[in-house]
Amino acid sequence: MEAASRADGLRSRRGLDPHDHDAREKIGRAIVSGKDGRATHLATTLDARITGERDRVRASYVERRYDGNVPSFGERSRRSVIVRLPEGTVRYGGIPDAPGVAAPELFLGSADHVAVVGPNGSGKSTLVRALVAAVLTKPQLLVMDEPTNHLDLHSIEALERLLSEFPGAVVLVSHDARVVRSSCGRIWELLPASGDYFTSGAVVVERWEVD
Repeated sequence: MEAASRADGLRSRRGLDPHDHDAREKIGRAIVSGKDGRATHLATTLDARITGERDRVRASYVERRYDGNVPSFGERSRRSVIVRLPEGTVRYGGIPDAPGVAAPELFLGSADHVAVVGPNGSGKSTLVRALVAAVLTKPQLLVMDEPTNHLDLHSIEALERLLSEFPGAVVLVSHDARVVRSSCGRIWELLPASGDYFTSGAVVVERWEVD
């Protein structure tokens, strides 16, 4: 405290001769030097805090690791060729006079892994849809999970007609009672085993008549 008081006294201009310009200039330089010292101290303190925060961030960093594997699934078809697409042009949008993708005869073997590449808008999806259509020319099983989501009334009615007229088997997951009644003759209803689904699981109850 005494040293601080003496330092403040040395920096004070009280008691100086008004005409003693040299003394006043020295005190002014001392005051400026003191301010510079405080600024330097604040800057040093701030740098130390920033360094400390950076060290804490580095210490809390967790390296991402992607060492998980997707379980294998599927099986190889007994057929040597899964799909065959005849030579021709697959029209954009299915419009007869529109341009399209001209392709030679294409086939997909039972274990082939084929990449379809090209710029956006070239017709990759058009070609893939044609391949899927060739595979599903005569499907025997149709599985749909909530197909009425985001459909308008006319689309739902068209879906009802499609499902009711489909000659093969259908498995439909839906909350739409109208679609269920118009499309299905059997019900596999999941009910809680006891209590609720989350604690006891579910049991399947089969009904032949749709309510």
